Amino acid sequence: MDEEQNMMDSTEEGGILTSYPGVFTNSSAIFIEYDDIIKCPFYIFLCIMGDNEEFNKMFDASELNDMDSDEISQFYISRKEKNIFKALKHTDYFTELFVSSNPDISEKDITDDSYNLLSKLQLDAVPEIVTCNPYLNFHYVLNALKDTDLVTDIFIWSPYDSDVIRNDITKYKRAEFLYGDIREVLKNPRITEDTTFVFSDIRNILALKDVGKLNYSSILIPDGYRYNYDNDERNKFVIDIDSLYAEKYIFHLTLFDNIYS
Repeated sequence: MDEEQNMMDSTEEGGILTSYPGVFTNSSAIFIEYDDIIKCPFYIFLCIMGDNEEFNKMFDASELNDMDSDEISQFYISRKEKNIFKALKHTDYFTELFVSSNPDISEKDITDDSYNLLSKLQLDAVPEIVTCNPYLNFHYVLNALKDTDLVTDIFIWSPYDSDVIRNDITKYKRAEFLYGDIREVLKNPRITEDTTFVFSDIRNILALKDVGKLNYSSILIPDGYRYNYDNDERNKFVIDIDSLYAEKYIFHLTLFDNIYS
């Protein structure tokens, strides 16, 4: 039995439809995570911030200083945390800012909201990391899709609000910018199970499960980002796909190539 047949196997009790390669299949809407799907703003950020005094006060970027752009790209792709500021080594100054001022928390307790705030502030301060950033492959899919009736709604999501991102996506006709906590955003009644979800972070599949929109959904994940995989096993996802099968969820999961064109 070939791979395409294997990926279609399921049971009446439940299962996961997986494929590689494939296309989106659900047509009510398409929901797209901006970072690492349309552009990689913080790859460009790393390329230009190595000599920045404020940046180096907060993060130990010494290993980046001797890297060329290709090596920084590999570092970016291979990072183990989605948010780049969580992935970088923190300095004592960073700890003083975010931890010492609040004795009730430790560094590991710094919230994702804090890291997202850092991302927003950097986009606001250096909008060129978006405006001068080349598109990833999925941009060309979206650019073609915007002029068709293949999907009813186009949603582009970021965990934080950003005028820079808002301005960047105006080229996609009908695209609506959504931001905030992923679980709250996914509760939007216009985002149904008949939606194709394009996530850069595979953990967002669990958000779909939590809001009751995982079953029969179609999900695309870019292949290659290290933060989607287990620290010890390179070919094992960081979330337990098998447990979703055991819970009798059925959804279409596709990996796709999203490198720069």
